[in-house]
Amino acid sequence: MKKIADAIAELRANDRQWEAFTTAGHCVVLAPPGSGKTKLLTTRMAFDLAKRIPEPFGAACLTLTNAAADELRRRVASLGQPRRAANFIGTVHSFALNSIVIPFGRLCGVVTSESLSIADRGQEASAFDRAVDLVYPDRAHLPALARSTIEHARKRFEGPEDWVKHPEGLLNLRDAYLAELALDGLVDFVGLVEKAVDLVEGHAVVRQFLSAKFKWLYIDEYQDLTPGLHRLVEALCLKDESTVKLFAVGDPDQAILGFMGARPELLNDLAENKLVHKVPLEQNYRSGSDILSRAKVFKETTSLVTGDNIGGTVTAHYCPGGITKQCEKIVELTVEVDAAGTPLHEVVVIAPNNSICVSVVDVLRNAGLSAYFRNNEDYRLTQATAFVEACAAWALRGRETSGYRLKNLLRTWSHLLDSKWERRRSVRLVQLLLESSADISAAELIGGLMSAGLSLALTRPHLADDAVEVARMRAAVTSGRLSGLSAAKLAEHAMVIGRVEVTTMTSSKGLEFDCALILGVDKGRVPFFAAEKDPEQMREERRKFYVTLTRARKRVDICYSGVVEWSSGPRVTAPSPFLGELGLL
Repeated sequence: MKKIADAIAELRANDRQWEAFTTAGHCVVLAPPGSGKTKLLTTRMAFDLAKRIPEPFGAACLTLTNAAADELRRRVASLGQPRRAANFIGTVHSFALNSIVIPFGRLCGVVTSESLSIADRGQEASAFDRAVDLVYPDRAHLPALARSTIEHARKRFEGPEDWVKHPEGLLNLRDAYLAELALDGLVDFVGLVEKAVDLVEGHAVVRQFLSAKFKWLYIDEYQDLTPGLHRLVEALCLKDESTVKLFAVGDPDQAILGFMGARPELLNDLAENKLVHKVPLEQNYRSGSDILSRAKVFKETTSLVTGDNIGGTVTAHYCPGGITKQCEKIVELTVEVDAAGTPLHEVVVIAPNNSICVSVVDVLRNAGLSAYFRNNEDYRLTQATAFVEACAAWALRGRETSGYRLKNLLRTWSHLLDSKWERRRSVRLVQLLLESSADISAAELIGGLMSAGLSLALTRPHLADDAVEVARMRAAVTSGRLSGLSAAKLAEHAMVIGRVEVTTMTSSKGLEFDCALILGVDKGRVPFFAAEKDPEQMREERRKFYVTLTRARKRVDICYSGVVEWSSGPRVTAPSPFLGELGLL
């Protein structure tokens, strides 16, 4: 209990964190960047499991990404909490699948097939094409952007009155697409949420079972929940007969996933619910005060954010010549901060889009600097794909100096296999990693892991999403864009020390570094040109820039050119108007 006691003592030093920690009923914490909300959430969950939730009952802790879920698991485990059968820590989609749809889908008639699998992108595209053939056989009247329009409407749980505003026929196309997926025994991620909502809202027995199993529901990054997931929370926690207590953290100023159907006003609605106690945090422990004072221009709410860290710099660099010159400036700045004593893994390069990320990685590597950009077009990061990468890093990047520990890999291995774990499988895993040589390919390493037991683990319904992404990973290194990749190169994906992280503005949320180097800050790209005619999108662009600025502890450097390269060629534009608001022009 000492680790929990130490963590609690740290919370006690902040009045607002302590208020949230000691709230007995439903609680929502409005947490600005760098306010320690993850420590608060995980300490609260660990304490509740130790003192407030007796076995065999458990708790569920939900977040949006697999990487965030892994971090939550690690933090709760580090506080001395052993695994409990009734506990769940994972993504909201995994919770919907494994705790709701799989146990109750067929029982309640919401799922008709004997097995249900998550569709990969190829399967989704194939089902949609077949649906188009049924609804628009000659394709002459197929509305533009039909698929993205349907997907966005479904994510926002639009009702019949909303579908009327969309082109005629799209509702029929949606139904045909879902029917084609069902024929293949598949469901997409949006459909997974739809089925979970149907089960929880429409069946009291489902709510009763979940209430009996999970005494507390903890939710990270609440502002990124879609309306469907918000309805799940309301049904489980806020109905008259509900007994599940809610502890949620989020920040409407960091709501940047509107394109995925998220609606930040749902967090505000929750915070104002009379059943919920609202605690606004104010202290930023991360960024220098000068960084915070500039970034606050892009805060949407009037909530107070203060910081005790003195200093911090925000500097703009004019780079005539476009992205090429900006990339060269990024190299110059990286060399500068490295020479000044900042480790490369404390430097992040943030760009508006994937293509610029790819360009800057190439330039950094050509300059002899280690850099990495995770391109989710190859495969998404899940617990299983992250495990494969970590195995490559441990085996081929210095073992115990790689940033990974064998005991942690074995713990994850046991978690993946669960009831299918046997001691001999762990022995086989260790043998495989110790025998891996510098010339082993990524495909060979993955094949070895599959034979050692990963293929067996991926048959578990709980790992349906992981199975899809491991298959994509294997295809990418076997015959796809990463064909011929060595295991040593695959290990670069998982390295956490000695390299520059390159990411997009959207993907930077949740990260923190000493130094943030931002490029592409030109009118038309930041904010994106389409936002100029869409007030809601402009609000999100401003929030995204706020998130980007607040990744840094000590230093922010921003590159601009007044030139934007489109597919039709470069176009002279102007520096981003955001730079003027920062007082940098």
